[in-house]
Amino acid sequence: MVTFAIIAGLTCLIVLLPLFPGRIMEGLALYLVLRQDLPLVPIFLAVLLLRPKVRTGPLADAPQDARTTLVLAMLAVLLAGWLGHYLVFQTYDLSRDEQMAVFDQDIFAHGRAVWPIAVEWRSVVDALNRRFMLPIGDREFWVSGYLPIHSAFRALLSNIGIASLASPLMAALGAACTWSVARRLWPESNRTVLLSLLLVVTSSQVILTSMTAFSMSMHMALNMLWLALFLADRRKTHVLAVLVGFLATGIHQPLFHPMFVMPFLFLLLGQKRWKLLSFYVGCYAAVGVFWMAWPLWIVSHGIAQAAAIDCANVNCSSGVGYVERLLTAVSAFGLRHVWLTAGNLLRFIFWQNPLLVPLALAGMISCWRSEPLVRALAISFVLTILVMAVLLPWQGHGWGYRYVHPALGSAIILACFGFRSLEARGVSIQRPLLIASAAAVALLPLHAWMASRVVAPFVQIHDELAAIPADAVIVDTETVPFGQDVVYNRFDLSNRPKLMIGVLVKPANLVGLCSRSTIAFYDAPRMAPLARMFGANVPKQPSPHLRRLRAIANDLHCRVIE
Repeated sequence: MVTFAIIAGLTCLIVLLPLFPGRIMEGLALYLVLRQDLPLVPIFLAVLLLRPKVRTGPLADAPQDARTTLVLAMLAVLLAGWLGHYLVFQTYDLSRDEQMAVFDQDIFAHGRAVWPIAVEWRSVVDALNRRFMLPIGDREFWVSGYLPIHSAFRALLSNIGIASLASPLMAALGAACTWSVARRLWPESNRTVLLSLLLVVTSSQVILTSMTAFSMSMHMALNMLWLALFLADRRKTHVLAVLVGFLATGIHQPLFHPMFVMPFLFLLLGQKRWKLLSFYVGCYAAVGVFWMAWPLWIVSHGIAQAAAIDCANVNCSSGVGYVERLLTAVSAFGLRHVWLTAGNLLRFIFWQNPLLVPLALAGMISCWRSEPLVRALAISFVLTILVMAVLLPWQGHGWGYRYVHPALGSAIILACFGFRSLEARGVSIQRPLLIASAAAVALLPLHAWMASRVVAPFVQIHDELAAIPADAVIVDTETVPFGQDVVYNRFDLSNRPKLMIGVLVKPANLVGLCSRSTIAFYDAPRMAPLARMFGANVPKQPSPHLRRLRAIANDLHCRVIE
């Protein structure tokens, strides 16, 4: 009933908050909620209405060999993620986060921390799309503003031609580490250990995210690896946990892993293990200083004063240091954050096994007082939600709620606590769990189809752009949702044609551009598939800025490919 009330409450927030004045709704989040999430409400409510059975005698433990099941589960996750990258996403990196992961991967694979921008392209480099990149010198180098561990791992795999296995391997490792934690906590109960695996492999969020270049599969894997080492509670495993923590903090953003770890360190405080607590605090202070300084070190590669990235009419972030970014995010908090978070949480529920949230809540409620570990698990999960609701409620493209993916393992272990609590009271959920898992398995291809529908227009436009026989294509992104995301160039600008955001191409840029390149214009009406998908007005003609650029190109006698 608690989960039922949560779903109803979140749905009401999504429906009622837009009645308040102000720009509360956001196009992509609204599309995902209306098209992918709210239609699943009846299915989830029907599963939640299933009644557990009160057994009259002891229940024999599952006879399966948990290790054999682990291997099969890891193979299933690995294979699903790898095949889905090709069959569902058509190898296309949809979001800017994914594009930046691959962009940095290719730089690192060449043994460099940053890549020099060719002098002849520096005057138009903003139009080549520097969104989410660091400003290094006077447009001298480029690399993303993200931390490097995720892309470095992808770079290692790309050198042997298997970069597409990066996320599936991490998802499989996440499953193994979740199993390891459950095995350590309940060595006598195969059923509970197998439940932890079941909740991983029936999570559409886990499987779909593993098909992408998002860093979230690595976040979950390394967090659960850290927890497994921490719970092993030996000197060697604590040292290894700190090493894992160093990597986990530097995956993507420096906030996710410390939020996960902090509640578990409070366990040491409660146990008065001062030396071990001091060890962790000292090590994580050093880790934090290192990764907070990373973007400042990268920016120092420039010789001239850093030139700010042009964000005019383009959604991009500003600021180099994390403190600056943090203050900017906190100052923007409002009702929009509440609406977006409600949508994110509803999306999280509907992209998991339908019994994950009810069981996790059961574990929190029944074991909060008696189990300090339950308190730490619950806080690590809830803290992530609260912090991201304030700092970054808009997740962009995400299959489930990707910002809580780093703490998804906490929810799964909480669900195992809930399962054990029900068993201790003589309550069997075998039938509801079977039906819920069957529903989750049936929903997986539906979720994959939903994802492929979102990707399809981007792939169509990408293929059309790649087929234009010009040196550079000026793309009319101004009036189309997420139009700028199709403007993606290789780190070394070896791609032809080079793609440019039209609104960031200035008339003066055409003189140099036309002197060395053939150009083409990709007008807004040709971006109609994107506009239609997001319910926006389909442009009838090019934007005024692009029409002006075309007229100037004709006056300059540019070699325009029609």
